[in-house]
Amino acid sequence: MEATFVLNPREATPHLIGQLLQLFAESEAPVTIRVTTQPKPSFDFQAWFQGMESIRARTEKVPVPPGIGDIDELIN
Repeated sequence: MEATFVLNPREATPHLIGQLLQLFAESEAPVTIRVTTQPKPSFDFQAWFQGMESIRARTEKVPVPPGIGDIDELIN
């Protein structure tokens, strides 16, 4: 059995650790507890905007012949 828990350090009380270990109480196998830090995810608006502008610039160059009303016709 494997379980992953993500929590803030101030939430890791001895009571909580005991409850987590109870999940594995019926097993005779050793339990490994690994503690790592997770960088806070951040949204970079400028990188996203530049990516969207790059897509827009590439798709503006695709000529659409007159009379094409369906995207599938254009793809074919």
